[in-house]
Amino acid sequence: MLPWQIVILVFSGLGVFNSMAFIIYLNFTRSQSNYSTLFLQIILLGFVLQITKTVLELLGLEFSPYYHNLYLIGIYSQGPAMYLFIKKMLNPQLLIWPKQFLFHFLPWLILGLLKYNFNNYGIKEWIVIYLVGFQSLAYILICIKPYLSVRKLYLQKNKQFYIIYYLFPVFAALWIQFPVSGITHIEHHLFETTFYSAFVYYLMFLKIKEPNIEKDKYKFTGIDEETSRELFTNVSHFINEKELYLDPDLTLNTLAKKTTMQVNTLSQVINQNAHSNFRDFINTFRINLAKEQISLKVQKGFTIASVAYDCGFNSLSAFNRAFKKVTGLTPSDYIKTTS
Repeated sequence: MLPWQIVILVFSGLGVFNSMAFIIYLNFTRSQSNYSTLFLQIILLGFVLQITKTVLELLGLEFSPYYHNLYLIGIYSQGPAMYLFIKKMLNPQLLIWPKQFLFHFLPWLILGLLKYNFNNYGIKEWIVIYLVGFQSLAYILICIKPYLSVRKLYLQKNKQFYIIYYLFPVFAALWIQFPVSGITHIEHHLFETTFYSAFVYYLMFLKIKEPNIEKDKYKFTGIDEETSRELFTNVSHFINEKELYLDPDLTLNTLAKKTTMQVNTLSQVINQNAHSNFRDFINTFRINLAKEQISLKVQKGFTIASVAYDCGFNSLSAFNRAFKKVTGLTPSDYIKTTS
């Protein structure tokens, strides 16, 4: 093995190891509902699958043909993950599951799971390989518009967009490997192992240098902590008095209009004082009511679904998740404790 090949293999091997370690780190540091970090993990996992495959091929090692499917799923997932990462950061209240998630991921998952024979390329194999480049480019292009919004907000000192601001241009630049590899006829493995490993190191560098967002998030709002607490008390009282939480379609924008507050101000007030996002904050009102309903109806042959809908949830699964998050118990377990 030539010295340059050894260097690339070591560099790439460390890239795989660091990617897996970083995925685990992000999993332990993200909150339960933090889809934004989940999309970063999907991108990293896609890179792991790519780098591992190309390293195995460089070494001339045999591997299961099913790994080609994992490779395709990994590379097809990166564009959708980056797009939804940007969209979710721009709009924390955006509902990702199930509509957005399935729309952007399911078609590519199905395509990646089809049976291929990459030892004997046919039309199907050539299409699915070349589609990788076109799909990646398509998602880069649809990311440009939301990224420009991110860029504008970051330049206005919104530091929560730090990662996206610096990450997306480099992610987009990785696409250049497709035409360069084809034009120069240089082995594509060299591009994949080197560029994608370098991207992982770059992302880790950005996370290390990321500003203290929680500390600086509301630096420029002009609302001090005492005012924030007072507004939070008023908002909580207003929600309780008007029973706004019973509306399953209640949004941050709707509540802001009803309370005549700016959306950003209302978001700050809730985040600072409830230490949760808007949805979890509203769900605490709903779960408190649900606990009362369960206590009153436990002897009257009620169904859990009826309580869920009566308390403002639009699905039983959402109610079950929220109930366990607030109380630490499933509704069924909670019923047992009250009977």
